[in-house]
Amino acid sequence: MTVAQDLEIKVEERAISRAELYTSDEVFFTGTAAEIEPILTIDGRTVSDGKSGPVTGKLMDLYGRIVRGKEPRYTNWTTSVYGRPSTTIPVEGEDTQRGKDDTNLAVHAGWRDFESDLLQETRPQF
Repeated sequence: MTVAQDLEIKVEERAISRAELYTSDEVFFTGTAAEIEPILTIDGRTVSDGKSGPVTGKLMDLYGRIVRGKEPRYTNWTTSVYGRPSTTIPVEGEDTQRGKDDTNLAVHAGWRDFESDLLQETRPQF
Protein backbone atom coordinates (compact mmCIF):
# COMPACT_ATOMS: atom_id res chain seq x y z
CA MET A 1 0.00 0.00 0.00
CA THR A 2 2.86 2.34 0.81
CA VAL A 3 4.48 1.72 -2.57
CA ALA A 4 1.20 2.46 -4.38
CA GLN A 5 0.68 5.64 -2.37
CA ASP A 6 4.25 6.72 -3.13
CA LEU A 7 3.38 6.37 -6.83
CA GLU A 8 0.31 8.55 -6.16
CA ILE A 9 -2.04 5.64 -6.81
CA LYS A 10 -5.28 5.91 -4.84
CA VAL A 11 -5.41 3.13 -2.23
CA GLU A 12 -8.56 1.92 -0.52
CA GLU A 13 -8.70 -1.06 1.85
CA ARG A 14 -12.13 -2.73 1.96
CA ALA A 15 -14.01 -5.92 1.17
CA ILE A 16 -14.87 -6.37 -2.50
CA SER A 17 -17.33 -8.57 -4.38
CA ARG A 18 -16.61 -11.07 -7.12
CA ALA A 19 -18.51 -8.80 -9.51
CA GLU A 20 -15.99 -6.02 -8.84
CA LEU A 21 -13.15 -8.41 -9.61
CA TYR A 22 -14.81 -9.56 -12.85
CA THR A 23 -15.23 -5.99 -14.07
CA SER A 24 -11.87 -4.62 -12.90
CA ASP A 25 -9.39 -2.96 -15.23
CA GLU A 26 -6.54 -4.68 -13.35
CA VAL A 27 -6.18 -7.26 -10.58
CA PHE A 28 -2.96 -8.48 -8.97
CA PHE A 29 -1.61 -10.56 -6.11
CA THR A 30 0.89 -9.08 -3.72
CA GLY A 31 2.91 -10.74 -1.01
CA THR A 32 6.37 -11.61 0.15
CA ALA A 33 6.77 -14.63 -2.12
CA ALA A 34 4.54 -13.47 -4.97
CA GLU A 35 5.94 -9.93 -4.90
CA ILE A 36 3.46 -8.42 -7.38
CA GLU A 37 1.88 -10.79 -9.87
CA PRO A 38 -0.87 -9.83 -12.36
CA ILE A 39 -4.08 -11.85 -12.35
CA LEU A 40 -5.22 -12.30 -15.92
CA THR A 41 -8.26 -14.53 -15.39
CA ILE A 42 -10.69 -15.08 -12.53
CA ASP A 43 -13.00 -18.10 -12.54
CA GLY A 44 -12.17 -18.60 -16.22
CA ARG A 45 -13.11 -14.99 -17.07
CA THR A 46 -10.51 -12.73 -18.64
CA VAL A 47 -9.69 -9.61 -16.63
CA SER A 48 -9.92 -6.56 -18.90
CA ASP A 49 -7.90 -7.35 -22.06
CA GLY A 50 -6.10 -10.32 -20.50
CA LYS A 51 -2.78 -8.49 -20.17
CA SER A 52 -0.92 -6.95 -17.26
CA GLY A 53 -2.01 -3.32 -16.94
CA PRO A 54 -0.08 -0.08 -16.43
CA VAL A 55 -0.71 0.20 -12.67
CA THR A 56 0.45 -3.38 -12.10
CA GLY A 57 3.50 -2.69 -14.29
CA LYS A 58 4.46 0.43 -12.30
CA LEU A 59 4.09 -1.43 -9.01
CA MET A 60 6.08 -4.43 -10.27
CA ASP A 61 8.86 -2.17 -11.52
CA LEU A 62 9.19 -0.17 -8.32
CA TYR A 63 8.85 -3.21 -6.05
CA GLY A 64 11.52 -5.01 -8.08
CA ARG A 65 13.90 -2.09 -7.61
CA ILE A 66 13.09 -1.95 -3.88
CA VAL A 67 13.84 -5.62 -3.18
CA ARG A 68 17.10 -5.37 -5.12
CA GLY A 69 18.23 -2.37 -3.05
CA LYS A 70 18.06 0.08 -5.96
CA GLU A 71 15.62 2.53 -4.35
CA PRO A 72 17.37 4.67 -1.70
CA ARG A 73 14.14 5.78 0.02
CA TYR A 74 13.31 2.14 0.85
CA THR A 75 16.71 0.88 2.01
CA ASN A 76 15.34 0.47 5.54
CA TRP A 77 13.00 -2.23 4.14
CA THR A 78 15.86 -4.49 3.05
CA THR A 79 18.79 -6.26 4.64
CA SER A 80 21.94 -6.76 2.62
CA VAL A 81 23.59 -10.14 3.00
CA TYR A 82 27.35 -10.31 2.55
CA GLY A 83 29.96 -12.88 3.47
CA ARG A 84 31.81 -15.94 2.38
CA PRO A 85 30.01 -18.74 0.54
CA SER A 86 28.63 -21.44 2.83
CA THR A 87 30.92 -24.42 3.43
CA THR A 88 28.16 -26.60 4.88
CA ILE A 89 27.11 -29.67 2.94
CA PRO A 90 23.34 -30.20 2.65
CA VAL A 91 22.02 -33.30 4.37
CA GLU A 92 20.18 -35.63 2.02
CA GLY A 93 16.56 -35.78 3.11
CA GLU A 94 13.02 -34.86 2.21
CA ASP A 95 13.83 -31.18 1.57
CA THR A 96 16.64 -32.01 -0.87
CA GLN A 97 14.36 -34.44 -2.71
CA ARG A 98 11.84 -31.72 -3.54
CA GLY A 99 11.58 -31.25 -7.26
CA LYS A 100 13.08 -34.66 -8.13
CA ASP A 101 9.60 -36.17 -8.30
CA ASP A 102 6.10 -34.79 -8.66
CA THR A 103 5.97 -33.22 -5.17
CA ASN A 104 6.67 -29.68 -4.10
CA LEU A 105 6.20 -27.42 -1.09
CA ALA A 106 2.59 -26.71 -2.05
CA VAL A 107 1.76 -30.41 -1.74
CA HIS A 108 3.49 -30.70 1.63
CA ALA A 109 1.71 -27.61 2.93
CA GLY A 110 -1.69 -28.71 1.61
CA TRP A 111 -1.90 -25.80 -0.83
CA ARG A 112 -2.43 -27.77 -4.06
CA ASP A 113 -5.87 -26.19 -4.68
CA PHE A 114 -4.50 -22.69 -4.07
CA GLU A 115 -1.61 -23.30 -6.41
CA SER A 116 -3.61 -24.82 -9.26
CA ASP A 117 -6.73 -22.70 -9.02
CA LEU A 118 -5.09 -19.32 -8.53
CA LEU A 119 -1.43 -19.22 -9.48
CA GLN A 120 -1.41 -21.39 -12.59
CA GLU A 121 -4.49 -19.72 -14.04
CA THR A 122 -3.21 -16.20 -13.43
CA ARG A 123 0.35 -16.35 -14.72
CA PRO A 124 0.94 -14.28 -17.85
CA GLN A 125 1.41 -16.33 -21.00
CA PHE A 126 4.49 -15.29 -22.95
